[in-house]
Amino acid sequence: MRIVGGEFKGRIINAPDSDLTRPITDKAREALFNMLGDVSDLRVLDAYAGSGSLSLETISRGAKSAVAIDSSKEAITSITNNIQNLSVAGRVEVVHQDVTDWLENNIGGNSFDIVFADPPFDKFNEENIKELATHSKRVLVLKHSRRIEPIELDNMELVRSRRYGESVISIYLCQ
Repeated sequence: MRIVGGEFKGRIINAPDSDLTRPITDKAREALFNMLGDVSDLRVLDAYAGSGSLSLETISRGAKSAVAIDSSKEAITSITNNIQNLSVAGRVEVVHQDVTDWLENNIGGNSFDIVFADPPFDKFNEENIKELATHSKRVLVLKHSRRIEPIELDNMELVRSRRYGESVISIYLCQ
């Protein structure tokens, strides 16, 4: 897997050595960022971060900062190694915590320009997605199984949904 755009374009990033993660493909990530456009100076939350590929892609493309959250020890090790390899430690905060627990501790707290949510297909929790949406000032990007219909979110409008194999990427904008 590689960074597909920006300062670190072409640099390799590694995914956790586990069957629990399904990293977004380079092709799908490139299409996603083409849809998002300029992410310069934005703050990003990467929930269920896995390899941290979405956090690192946004940093490569000029985002101000990112927070990557995952409960898996393997994922945290992978994200941390990727951050060190790209020398972006000061721009990406890594949180080793279950997203549900993070949400309970951050009610009314942190606000981000873009929130990425890529939960494991077998642990999709609509309430968590709705709560994550409240932390976004602009965009929520949800990656989910094609078997799950895009959900309705308060104060957000679904503007695009694209299928990539077994996954669907749905983009919501704040109204």
